[in-house]
Amino acid sequence: MDTLRKTGVCFLFILLPWGLGAQNYECLKPGLTVYFTDGTIQNPLRADSVTQENGYQVWWNFPVIRPSNEYYCHVETGGMWMGRKTRIYPDGRYVFYNRDALPIEIHSQAGLNDTWKCCDLETGRVDATVTGIAPETFLGLSDMVKTITLQAKDAQGNNQAHDLNGKQFKISQNYGFTQVIGVYLFPDLTCEIPDEIKEYSLSGLSEPQDRKSVV
Repeated sequence: MDTLRKTGVCFLFILLPWGLGAQNYECLKPGLTVYFTDGTIQNPLRADSVTQENGYQVWWNFPVIRPSNEYYCHVETGGMWMGRKTRIYPDGRYVFYNRDALPIEIHSQAGLNDTWKCCDLETGRVDATVTGIAPETFLGLSDMVKTITLQAKDAQGNNQAHDLNGKQFKISQNYGFTQVIGVYLFPDLTCEIPDEIKEYSLSGLSEPQDRKSVV
């Protein structure tokens, strides 16, 4: 009996890391309004609508007034700080789009040390790597959090200098993003609005699962 108990305990510990890595992580939570801050500005994030298209979901963000590319006019259907729309695939791929419709991929189901192309650069690409999966505390809540770190590569696959290097996305298992980088100007576009390409931390949840949080 003791031998069986020891064997069962060992088997449990062998499975435990796999179980943690295989948990279902979602970047976005429909119906939940979340707020992010860089320390001074509060940015809300919530879907205006969610549609189904060809086997994937499309999360449509609220449009905002943005400068157009012609004669400094403005349009009412510009993308918000996280872009105008996001495609969500069943395998956990989230494809965001910047101002110029460049796709930016985050793989919410990727395992520890997994790497993929996040987006293209004129001189190469930006890679994303899962560099950590560990419990973290935010807004008085505790949850498992997956950390995704960025690194720019040149056309030969070598590291190259870029402002995004070392910046991180973080995804909570139950609450979605806890840290994001604004994608509207991602990875290196320019705009009249300065400093949009930076990390924003979760600062509020409208309807968390087990408590109310005030922004």
